[in-house]
Amino acid sequence: MIWTGCLLFGLATSIYLLIYGLSLFTFCSWFFMGCLFFASISDIQARIIPDSVHGAALLIFVMKVLVSRTTLKQAGQMVLNGLLLGGAALLLALFMDKRLNKESLGGGDIKLLFVTGLYLPWVQSLFAVMAAALSALIYILIMRIIKKEKLKMIPFGPFIAMGIVLMMFIGDRLSAWYLSRF
Repeated sequence: MIWTGCLLFGLATSIYLLIYGLSLFTFCSWFFMGCLFFASISDIQARIIPDSVHGAALLIFVMKVLVSRTTLKQAGQMVLNGLLLGGAALLLALFMDKRLNKESLGGGDIKLLFVTGLYLPWVQSLFAVMAAALSALIYILIMRIIKKEKLKMIPFGPFIAMGIVLMMFIGDRLSAWYLSRF
């Protein structure tokens, strides 16, 4: 499982370099993908996403803002986007925890969704969450068919990470297509 993740991480960073070229922004994106990779492996193995991953992602966000000449207003919008996405995830988790009488979404997942909002514009953030939920659902269905039993819990961090990386590659085109419909 880890080797597959390593290969996917290497492939993603290589493709990112081919598409966007070598720049400080590319390095920030690579480090962010590294945080997502580490979060995924940690969530799969230990069912926890360490706060150090979120802290590193925040530092990389600050570096990204500085190297991309982001204005203070744009940075504020990114932070607001993160707060809205993370806050919505927290409210949903609290509601579902109450309804199901068990934990539905871990704190690491909620913080990872906050980070998602920092890195991706709001439309891409929503698409990343939809991609994460859909891929998790497909995984659950496949595992139910293979193992013929209900899964009690799945690590959601890898699916969030997959949705983020997917949007890092196709998010601009997908959101432009989506917004052109209105």
